[in-house]
Amino acid sequence: MNGVFIDLLRNSAVLAVMYNSYAIWKRGLKAWLNQFWERGVYYFFLGWVDMEGNYLVVKAYQYTGMLSVMILDTWSTPMCVLLAFFFLRVRYRWVHYLGIFVCLCGTGMVVGSDAMKGESWNASDPIKGNFFVIAGATLYGISNTSVEYLCRKYPIYEVNGSFTLFAALINLVQLMILERNEFSTFVDNGYAIGMIIVYTICMVVLYSLAPVMFRWSSAVIYNLSLLTSDFWSLIFGLGLFGYTVSVLYPPAFVVTIVGITIYYIFPAPEPVIHAPDDPTIKHRQFSWFGFYFKTVEPEHQQKNIDIPEPLSPSLANGPIETTHQKEL
Repeated sequence: MNGVFIDLLRNSAVLAVMYNSYAIWKRGLKAWLNQFWERGVYYFFLGWVDMEGNYLVVKAYQYTGMLSVMILDTWSTPMCVLLAFFFLRVRYRWVHYLGIFVCLCGTGMVVGSDAMKGESWNASDPIKGNFFVIAGATLYGISNTSVEYLCRKYPIYEVNGSFTLFAALINLVQLMILERNEFSTFVDNGYAIGMIIVYTICMVVLYSLAPVMFRWSSAVIYNLSLLTSDFWSLIFGLGLFGYTVSVLYPPAFVVTIVGITIYYIFPAPEPVIHAPDDPTIKHRQFSWFGFYFKTVEPEHQQKNIDIPEPLSPSLANGPIETTHQKEL
């Protein structure tokens, strides 16, 4: 698992160039720079969390077995639930917890199937590897929930372009420190380059569609859907690597789909996230890259509007005619 930062740098750099180019074309250079002036620290934090989460999970394969990674990586789903409950104030019903439990049971069936076949038990340092997976899954949950919040508040092209830009810069620094030898000894292999291109395209599509799914549903349903990835990996592995289908794989896939259906058929309440700088509510106006803000009161509290008193019934119907006026 050497050269992890090289892969992460390539993916984040492609996303950063693509989305920031569109943002500059859409808004202009001044507005593009202003988004970093107002909330740059949040995008920096999100870029660091996303990059480190990916690095830790991929690096864990070097120390622990695939079964441990598959089991512990599911922690990202409960993490998203906890963050949505406490920070986005989403209140789930019992049926949602049931759906999540059924999905995790489907993943357990996949892990049990591999365990019965005796696959992926090799581990050089299981404690270190398992710690990497848990830490990475925790960062996954923080990243997904944060992206859901920001994408509901700001344009998707701004969120994707901003945090991937910082992720690319952080990746570059860590690459030069930790993996400069792998970077300098990169082998020009046509087959490997082809696989890298395919992998990069898949990651760009994933990062582009994930925020759309966050808006339509939530980060929780996104993580539940990713639990089916083991089955799809098997489908492609049948042709590429000659994998064999275990007896429990098809039922596990069905159980996972049933769990997702149970969760989604009764949608959880969406978080109440107001538009930025909404003049009708009390909000914060940020500057200095998000480190400083001032509280802005609603407009109806800022303006003292003199409301005229209602007219009396007699005046409302027009002036009263006098006797002299009637005679004339």
